[in-house]
Amino acid sequence: MINRPYQPIDCGLYDYLEKWATLRTQVEIIYIDENKVPKQITTLIADLKTISSVEYLILPNKTTLRLDDILTINGKDFSGTCSL
Repeated sequence: MINRPYQPIDCGLYDYLEKWATLRTQVEIIYIDENKVPKQITTLIADLKTISSVEYLILPNKTTLRLDDILTINGKDFSGTCSL
């Protein structure tokens, strides 16, 4: 996959990710896959990690999703970026 600059998600949304992961809440995620096609999955959040300054959501099956590829989780808009 071609490296591309990471666009941090809106800072306030990270709290939701931590809450859903900690409470083991089933979430509905709509994201853009590597072919730029929207995908929808229902799953748990196993972990959150930052690798080489890119933030990832880790699923129980070890799939990783870049946070800037996520459009919505449980209806919350994740398409905005963090303005520091």
